[in-house]
Amino acid sequence: MFPKNYREGSQEEFEMLLRQRALKSLLQMRQKRLRETLEHRIKRGQKTGEGENLTRAEWAHLHKQEIDLAKRQMADLQAQSAHTRRQLMQLKRALSRAKRLRAAQSKRK
Repeated sequence: MFPKNYREGSQEEFEMLLRQRALKSLLQMRQKRLRETLEHRIKRGQKTGEGENLTRAEWAHLHKQEIDLAKRQMADLQAQSAHTRRQLMQLKRALSRAKRLRAAQSKRK
């Protein structure tokens, strides 16, 4: 978690920022899926050739299952995002602390 040098730390920070951006994108996709109406879900399914013989009740059941899955995935993604945010804050604090220590050591010399 804590970098050995500044380059390692900035690389780790960059990777965390990318991960956070990816998690945000996934969250937005799941939110979009949660807002999808049953009619839109049926149209999307018919466009892809999925469930051509399904009744409206079967579509509603499938839609409800997908909504429940999306909610669980959103909860997981939000937890991962919060964890990544905390890790990033810790890393930034460690990098700034190391920078201050290096500056203090260079003044002493």
